[in-house]
Amino acid sequence: MDHKQAALGYFRSGMHCSQAVLAAFAEECGITEDQALRLGSCFGSGMRKGQVCGACTGGLMALGLMYGFTDRGSEDKIRADRVNDMMMDRFAESCGSCICNEILGCDISTAEGVRHALDSRLFTELCPKMVAAAVDAVEGIVREMEASGVSPATAVPPVTIAPLESSDREQFVRDNQEAFRYGATEEFGLRDDHFEEPGEIISRETIEKSIDSGDAYRIMLGGRPVGGAVVSVKGSRGDLQLLFVSPGEHSKGIGYQAWQAIERQYPQVRVWETCTPYFEKRNIHFYVNRCGFHITEYFHGRHRDPDSPDENDEMFHFEKVMF
Repeated sequence: MDHKQAALGYFRSGMHCSQAVLAAFAEECGITEDQALRLGSCFGSGMRKGQVCGACTGGLMALGLMYGFTDRGSEDKIRADRVNDMMMDRFAESCGSCICNEILGCDISTAEGVRHALDSRLFTELCPKMVAAAVDAVEGIVREMEASGVSPATAVPPVTIAPLESSDREQFVRDNQEAFRYGATEEFGLRDDHFEEPGEIISRETIEKSIDSGDAYRIMLGGRPVGGAVVSVKGSRGDLQLLFVSPGEHSKGIGYQAWQAIERQYPQVRVWETCTPYFEKRNIHFYVNRCGFHITEYFHGRHRDPDSPDENDEMFHFEKVMF
């Protein structure tokens, strides 16, 4: 695809500069043309105030979708900040400034400024150069990122959930046990003694009871299973009984996208709850810092889970109130 010609085509058809640049990279960003045009529609002419040029903003949005971050403590944030600076610096170097009014030499937040820009044909003769410069900057940054071995996050297909099929039940159980076993081994190494059954952190019986009592889903990525979840919903309350991602698929944002899909699947739920073992630091971080849950109780031998009074497990209980 010729991104520059596509962007200039959008711009000449009447789209804002911000829409033109973002839409030209829609495929790489993992969004549709319609979504790109809508997303970029309020940033043209420096947000109609002559501020940061819409072409530059469109480039920043494209790069954000490709290299942005969702975990504030990750290296992705550092990379996103660097990409942001690269875009701003290169655009300013090419165009003299990132500010629309400075580029045009008039204040387009005023009627007089707009009239001057129209009379001087700035929108039709100068602005296309800004669109082209923004595309050049984005393409250059993408090339450099690829040369350093960094692929756009949007190269990963969207995560979805699909009802568990009976023929997949046995593999679901095995995958769940593998994921839980990996988490415990990661924390305790070979010294772990938190087994529900020989060699397994979570027993087959526990998993099958969850499947039978709730709604079981496979987490899918590009048409292949990469995890699973079981939820139980009663009225406005939902219980996340199980959620796991295959160890080889960790740190790709799959769990968070799967949780978002579950929330969308049950819009009537106002309060979600779940539990996780006290030693599962990855899970605790995930539920609290990523998904917005709050720890409400700590179950142990002298404060047992009222739903499982015979169990002596040490677990954190979480709740998330939907607004």
